[in-house]
Amino acid sequence: MWVYTHDGQEYIVSNIAKDISHGFVQSAFGTSAMDWANPLAPEDFQTMLDNSCVFGLLRKTSDSSSSTTQIGIARLITDYVTLAYVTDVYIDPEYQGRGLACFMMSCCRDVIGAMPAVRGTMLCTSRDALIPFYERELGVRVHPQGENGFSILITPRNH
Repeated sequence: MWVYTHDGQEYIVSNIAKDISHGFVQSAFGTSAMDWANPLAPEDFQTMLDNSCVFGLLRKTSDSSSSTTQIGIARLITDYVTLAYVTDVYIDPEYQGRGLACFMMSCCRDVIGAMPAVRGTMLCTSRDALIPFYERELGVRVHPQGENGFSILITPRNH
């Protein structure tokens, strides 16, 4: 668990399954801000959670550490050894502009940095304005087709 304070408000990132609000994530998947995602059937949603590292961004709502409200998510699809694919990064618009995305990416970096033989971190975005953020926070770079001998191959959505 990671802790961050902004203007006296404490935020927590947890990658413990019981701390992830299924309702929050499903609602986030239905927003226009996550236009690449859609809410999932409950059994598919659980399978997704069981097979990835999910970070829940939580706002503390009282002095009790158990009193929190989920306000964000990030997800790593990973084998915990060689590769991490960052996806589903979302922060409730009400809480944006407080450094919380940087905080969540630092948590992702911690998990990725603990991998014993990490080859790389990947992510996809259609929002060019976010590229500098991910380059700065995760150290990823855009690889034009064929650069360094690699080509990125992606199946088009709805294929």
